[in-house]
Amino acid sequence: MAHLQAAAHGAVPFSRPATPGHAAHHLGFYGLGAMGYFMARNLAKTRSTQAAPSPLMVYNRSAGKCEQLQKELGADKIQIAQSPEQLVQECDIVFTSLASDAVVKSVYEQFAAALKVRETFQ
Repeated sequence: MAHLQAAAHGAVPFSRPATPGHAAHHLGFYGLGAMGYFMARNLAKTRSTQAAPSPLMVYNRSAGKCEQLQKELGADKIQIAQSPEQLVQECDIVFTSLASDAVVKSVYEQFAAALKVRETFQ
């Protein structure tokens, strides 16, 4: 009943307010295939510009998918990473949508190597 009353007053049911002083995360997305493209698009479209000061950073092995998504939503919503290393080094959270176990292993090994290099220089 309470959730119906909240919905009637314009509030989102079952949500909670943002934590005071909490900074928005810079989000990344790797893999714009059959599922990933639509997942990244929905994530970028539904992020509040007030809560998300930076666009969703995306990477895909074929750059055309990134360019297509940026063209569809605009540069204010989508930023294209030039490499997986850039994606993992500049983003606080990275979502992945990958085709197989072998690809997952390869990509996460790249992430680990890039983060290790970054840690060495900090």
